[in-house]
Amino acid sequence: MCPSAKEYSAKAHYLRPQFIQPYRCQNVLIEGVTITNSPMWEIHPVLCKNVTVQKVTINSHGPNNDGCDPESCTDVLIKDCSFNTGDDCIAIKSGRNGDGRRLNAPSQNLIIQGCIMKDGHGGVTIGSEISGGVRNVFAENCHMDSPSLDHALRVKNNAMRGGLLENLYFRNIEIGQVAHAAITIDFNYEEGAKGKYIPVVRNFVVEWS
Repeated sequence: MCPSAKEYSAKAHYLRPQFIQPYRCQNVLIEGVTITNSPMWEIHPVLCKNVTVQKVTINSHGPNNDGCDPESCTDVLIKDCSFNTGDDCIAIKSGRNGDGRRLNAPSQNLIIQGCIMKDGHGGVTIGSEISGGVRNVFAENCHMDSPSLDHALRVKNNAMRGGLLENLYFRNIEIGQVAHAAITIDFNYEEGAKGKYIPVVRNFVVEWS
């Protein structure tokens, strides 16, 4: 249940905002900027179409400092960016729990090319707020290497959130040192296995030439 306006206002004074958050926009270009120590998610397009994020450098190690989080977006290009973060470098999202199912707006048709991932919880991550689903993600020619990078390719979901995650293709991803695993698919993220919305992943393909 969502909080009332009064409850939200009473708590909002200490919430950390996302840094750049285009909302229901078309033809978004974010290029050539450096972001340092933002309070929360750095770049968070929501319900947008035709988004390009390129030649962006992110250095931010606070809590929830995801680098780029396209959420319920269509036709996204993330290219030639550098991520050094306190959370996921790129995290593809589509809404959390009931809100995500109500909107039913998947993230779809995303291309990630030529990016560098240093520190972070995940290099390219799907989730965890992914209840609307995701389809058609293609990542290639990325470099991931740090003792403080937990996972390279990561899916995180649970049965409280659910969602169909399909057609996820990764090609020529160079993985050096990571703290835990090169590939992780976790359906018990945050111990949410007791819900009724079973998450599904299909057509998850990793290729090296």
